[in-house]
Amino acid sequence: MEYVIFIGILLVLSIAMAMDLSWNNVITAERNTMVFADRNREYGAYVLRRDYVKRLLIAVVGSVLVFGLAVGLPKIIAAMGGEEEVVEVKKIVDVNLDLFEEEKKEEPPPPPGEPPPPDAIESVQFTQLEAGDEPADDWLVRNYALETLLEEASGRYVLFLDVDARVRPETIELLMRRLMTDGAAMMTIIPQRADMWRQSAWFGRLRYFWEIIFHSRRAPGVSS
Repeated sequence: MEYVIFIGILLVLSIAMAMDLSWNNVITAERNTMVFADRNREYGAYVLRRDYVKRLLIAVVGSVLVFGLAVGLPKIIAAMGGEEEVVEVKKIVDVNLDLFEEEKKEEPPPPPGEPPPPDAIESVQFTQLEAGDEPADDWLVRNYALETLLEEASGRYVLFLDVDARVRPETIELLMRRLMTDGAAMMTIIPQRADMWRQSAWFGRLRYFWEIIFHSRRAPGVSS
């Protein structure tokens, strides 16, 4: 209904604006009669001026009607056909809820802890001298201690390391491969210094820094 009222108001305003009957309108009937008083009125400008208002009204009314039909036609069809009633169907179902006890989940046993590390084997031994005996030189004392450890060790190969020496996991494997390849009974390597970043290592009394050298015939491991 509101669309019909809106279209009617728009139509009335369009007609009122088109039908300007004041003297300022150059196509009014009075001005046409005055202008074409002594002229031929059967054709030409007089006919165009006389029929201008009628044609303008037809165009305006037609445009308003087409616009009104385009806007209001869906509403008119819906009003004539009627809206379908939507029936809401509800179904009541009786449900018995039984309370069930939650099953107690057995917690898995805790993972076994890490085995304790084996007891450290005391490998540092000291050479005791009787009172009154003169101590031997450093080289003899050191080799005497190594010989004592060699007698107490069990196995085919014995590896001697300094107290502050560090080895990588693959170092011993490389040593054994080289030892077995050369068929040697003993191998000596010169360790690499790990404190090369220290200023004292560069400007100290030691002038030569030796890398790890594997003994070979062409490049034997020597020291200075």
